[in-house]
Amino acid sequence: MAQCVDQTVPGVGIAGSKALYSDWDSLKHERTGMDDKIIRWSDDVDPAWLASEHTWFSNAAQREVEELRKLYRDRELEIDKLVAKQRLDAGKAAKSPKEFGIERP
Repeated sequence: MAQCVDQTVPGVGIAGSKALYSDWDSLKHERTGMDDKIIRWSDDVDPAWLASEHTWFSNAAQREVEELRKLYRDRELEIDKLVAKQRLDAGKAAKSPKEFGIERP
């Protein structure tokens, strides 16, 4: 997430990450803070940016990675699934996400 939000990269790799927090409460506190950062970041994401190619250096893979951003498309699919499930649970045919208060960008 460091490439997307103002976040310092931990000084340890994935294998050493279990030692970053000494107790569960510290981990929960940090996780809540990161979730807030991600939500604030996602509020301003431009759909065109999500559809573009993205290149970064992966510390885990120790190589440069390039891929198309699938987040936007995946989000839209998940919204459609949620709407279909809610309508199915309500005994109705699937319609619009707006009917359930879900706004699309």
